[in-house]
Amino acid sequence: MKFLRVLLPLSAAQLVVSARAPCAASKEIANKTNIYDYVVTGSGPGGGTIAVNLARAGHSVLLIEAGGDESDDIFSQILSLGQMSLSPSLSWSFYVKHDDDLERAKRYNLMVWRLKNGELWVGQDPAVEGHRDAERLGVYYPRGATLGGSAIVNAAATFLPSNSDWDYFDKGVGDGIWSGKEMRRVFEKIEHNNYLEAGTPGHGFNGWLQTIIADRSVYPSASPRLKILQAALRLLGKDPSKVIDYLVTDPNNLDPNRDKEEGLFALPFHGTRTWKRFSPRDRILATRNETSTNGTLKYPLNLQLQSLTTKVLFDTCGDKPKAIGVEYLEGASMYKGDTRYNATMGKIGQAFARKEVIVAGGTFNSPQILQLSGVGPRELLQKHNITVVADLPGVGRNLQDNYEMPVVGLAKTAMADPVDPSEPNCTFGAPRDPCVDAWKKGEGPYARAGGNGLCMLLKTNHSADGERDVLMFSTPGGAFRGFKPNTNQNFGMPPETASWSTVKMHPHNTAGFVQIRSSNPRDTPEINFMYFAEGAETDMGAILDTVSFGRRSFFGTETPVGPVESREPPCPKGDIGDDGYCRDSAPDTQWIQDQVFGHHPTSTCSVGPDSNPLAVLDTRLRVRGVQRLRVVDASAFPRIPGAFPAVSTFMLSEKASQLVLEDARDLCSVPSASTATCVSPSQSHTHVAPCGPRMPLERLERQPQRERASPCCHGWRWPGSTFLMCLLRVSFLFRQGRNRLSEVAVERQDIELVLALLKTNPMPSANSTTRPIRDRHAREADEWASTELDGNHAASCALASACRPAEVRSRTLSDNSEAEPEIAGRTSSLASKQANFKASVTTCPAEERLRLLAHVLQNWTVLVAFIGGTSLSIMEIYGVAVNGFAVPLNATFLAERQSERLILVQHMEYAFVIIGIFSVGMIKLSVSLLYWHIFSPVRFRKCLMVWIAVIIAWTITFVLGELLECGVHPLKVFGTVKDLDTYCKHRHGIGYALKASDIATDLGTLLIPLPLIFQMRLPAVKKCLVTLTFLLGALAVGASVASAYIYISSTLKLSHEDGIILVTAYSIWNLVEVHVGIIAACGMTLRPILVRIFPTEHFVILCYSWRPHSSRKTSDRAQVFPSFVNPESDRSFSNNDTVRGESQKEEYPGQRMNFETSAIPEVV
Repeated sequence: MKFLRVLLPLSAAQLVVSARAPCAASKEIANKTNIYDYVVTGSGPGGGTIAVNLARAGHSVLLIEAGGDESDDIFSQILSLGQMSLSPSLSWSFYVKHDDDLERAKRYNLMVWRLKNGELWVGQDPAVEGHRDAERLGVYYPRGATLGGSAIVNAAATFLPSNSDWDYFDKGVGDGIWSGKEMRRVFEKIEHNNYLEAGTPGHGFNGWLQTIIADRSVYPSASPRLKILQAALRLLGKDPSKVIDYLVTDPNNLDPNRDKEEGLFALPFHGTRTWKRFSPRDRILATRNETSTNGTLKYPLNLQLQSLTTKVLFDTCGDKPKAIGVEYLEGASMYKGDTRYNATMGKIGQAFARKEVIVAGGTFNSPQILQLSGVGPRELLQKHNITVVADLPGVGRNLQDNYEMPVVGLAKTAMADPVDPSEPNCTFGAPRDPCVDAWKKGEGPYARAGGNGLCMLLKTNHSADGERDVLMFSTPGGAFRGFKPNTNQNFGMPPETASWSTVKMHPHNTAGFVQIRSSNPRDTPEINFMYFAEGAETDMGAILDTVSFGRRSFFGTETPVGPVESREPPCPKGDIGDDGYCRDSAPDTQWIQDQVFGHHPTSTCSVGPDSNPLAVLDTRLRVRGVQRLRVVDASAFPRIPGAFPAVSTFMLSEKASQLVLEDARDLCSVPSASTATCVSPSQSHTHVAPCGPRMPLERLERQPQRERASPCCHGWRWPGSTFLMCLLRVSFLFRQGRNRLSEVAVERQDIELVLALLKTNPMPSANSTTRPIRDRHAREADEWASTELDGNHAASCALASACRPAEVRSRTLSDNSEAEPEIAGRTSSLASKQANFKASVTTCPAEERLRLLAHVLQNWTVLVAFIGGTSLSIMEIYGVAVNGFAVPLNATFLAERQSERLILVQHMEYAFVIIGIFSVGMIKLSVSLLYWHIFSPVRFRKCLMVWIAVIIAWTITFVLGELLECGVHPLKVFGTVKDLDTYCKHRHGIGYALKASDIATDLGTLLIPLPLIFQMRLPAVKKCLVTLTFLLGALAVGASVASAYIYISSTLKLSHEDGIILVTAYSIWNLVEVHVGIIAACGMTLRPILVRIFPTEHFVILCYSWRPHSSRKTSDRAQVFPSFVNPESDRSFSNNDTVRGESQKEEYPGQRMNFETSAIPEVV
């Protein structure tokens, strides 16, 4: 039991820490089925690329994707059907804001509304068609949500950004790893070019990223578009007769003036020679399925599909939070952005990373994941009751997008390209589409470029750096005004429609943001691009320049196609000048502000130098403020790269793979079984190297095995590590020799510990240097026992509680006599004195027997509370990890209350509350018994008896109240939700009474001994330390108040008709209250350990009266172990002090304050 008094506070303190969600997450580390070197969330150009690269380097990787594998979906394969690829199985539907101007939003032509019947409607105002009370959803913004990410649903354009984009990325960091020159080498490494002659400078031909451009056959000489293209070439001073030559010119050439060259070019795509879309999905599946010669899988790439990442798990026990894994929700359509949204709870899972967690959810979802994980702006996280792991205000800020809009005209003839009558009639992927069958054979219209295989690059008058800042492309017979969901509306355009789709590159607006709406990871975030909030003059000027160019090309188009009449922007007829500008720019400006859109978001977790307060990532894409967490996707760009960021993201991820592999050897793996090690990718199956500084292999092989196996992850802590380190530290102290061991034993007033240590840790008997030490301590033990056992009768009774049974003592002495003959003589006399002591105990006064009984009961009540607290910790950790236990109340959870998981949570809460009440009651009872053991005034003990009765009654009352919460139908608590609603409605009142009385009894238990302490005549410092020691219980009161506040504030949001109360964050504070209470009840025993671990001057004040001494008989010992304190004097008496007269009569029975080992013996 003595050992428990030291063990319990350490264990309780560790469990309080371990119960916190981030630390608790690491409990799964021992489960080898869900541990990988790297965990990657998101399989798009960022996540898919780096996951494959790491797996091919020999590291085990888990790739988590919220969508499924839709490889069989024909729309995800054929590039010509890209406009049809936004099906629910392939994409999520986000609804965003362009800005905060409500009036401007009302004028947007493609605003999306939800009608009362649930259908979607697109347009400015559904009321014009009789649809009343429609809900405005926002601007439709689809994102890929399948294996391969947005690379499955994008246009697949592979247009390289300018070198200045990469130099801007590298700006402020200065290490050159992201320079334009370096990133060109990365592109050459990954590209598998399908359209140029092998060896063409600036391109790669052996990489994995397939690229293709349209050939000359796509542009028949009779194509009406050629007339408009020729007019545009004339405006640029180019030869219009060479239009076909320009249309097959590579825009990704290595010309040093490439980024400033205007003109007409081909537009490359990431696709194969048969115009099959190439995406990360192809490489992921190829890598996962590739086998070795013996038939086993070659690469350790694991896929977790249909799993929505909900947060990153952190170990926050060290100085800097460390990412150790992720939590996800397994199930189809778990995200509300999915039009097939599945409202069931799904299955919560966790996966852990030995090395790093890599977030690659995309520009919208990566900041959402970070914010839900506690990494983001402090104010936002606190608003949604999310624990702040790292205060990074830049997470979700800096949202950017290229401005897009069409310049539309009406030609004199139909603009569709002529159709070859020998080819089948395509039905755009409909069942039995003959063109699909032809494509599978490498033939037909789908096996060549579609209608937008070209690009016109311009440098406007507002180009800030002299580079091209606008990309335009032309599609036959239509205009791309933006995305819209599938509806029953007709958005057809006249066949004479001619258009330029324009993309304003390098916008100057960085005011957009992405932020969570709630703590529910299934909710889509709030997304606002804040168009034209910054850089409006420059960006608007460049767009007006582009409109001018488009109009002039229309006006210069030769017959029979032209001249083409300008329609959008709708400048009034006759107000357009020869230069293409509207004489009054206001109509054009308003139209652009109202109708501009985009679909290439980036930069919400941007890289930046230390001087940038909004920088989220460092130059190696590591998240600031935490360890072992990176973001690798388009959100990392500090500014949007070029016109189409897909290829830039492929390049970014390829470079990030190199950085991660470089850092891999410097990382300690999270311990999974025993030793923390690092594995070189190239030697992953042969050599295991210690973590820390790199070491040559030959030096490693020369190392002794003992040194090679030593742990090295100094920052890593797993549940129980603190407790084990404390035990190791105590064990280390026990090995320092009997000098310190005997002092510890004597100061603990436990003679049996002295004997046991002399027996189990004997010094070499033949060593002349150790014999005097052994003799001295054996002598001191004998002297100390003589002093204590021959002392006054009451003191002997006090010592009895520390003695073991007589048969154990006799056996110990006998065994010790055989092992240490030189000690046997001394211990024999000691045994005799112990026998006399045993006889004296039988005549102890009833008062002393009662005090000893209180001492024993106090130990056992703490033990019972500790067992209860351990049970609560296990329930909390299991509940958080598996069942959503302790999640905040939210509408979604309430709406899904019919699920089986809700019943399970209710049952867990039922057991949690009952065990919690019982444990808290045991703690209060233990502290009250501790008071009985310490204080002896008669009036105080009478009051204490009443108080103990109150505590027992409180515990029984509320335990029974919870057991019978369903009244005369107690078993209904294990029934259905309907049973709970019917029979268990009125829990609010019981809960409020429980919380209020809990605080009241905590305060009573805390304050009841203070009057006696204040009466003690002690030096101010001593009295202050004694008071502070007893006020440790204030921590438990604080936890109780926090629990009550959270409980009441949560339940007030529910009506009584809601029936049950979900377990919210208050359960965490219940857990804290229990363990802090255990610490308060046992914390006074920690001081001897602290003194031994930290024997420095820093503890002189805390351990005010402690000092080493050699004599156990002098009155100095009374200053160290005052057995009795008289409140009426400033004197402490030892057991050998002579006390006479009335003073003696009053001290022992009534006014004594006994500080035995359990009661802060060295503080006063």
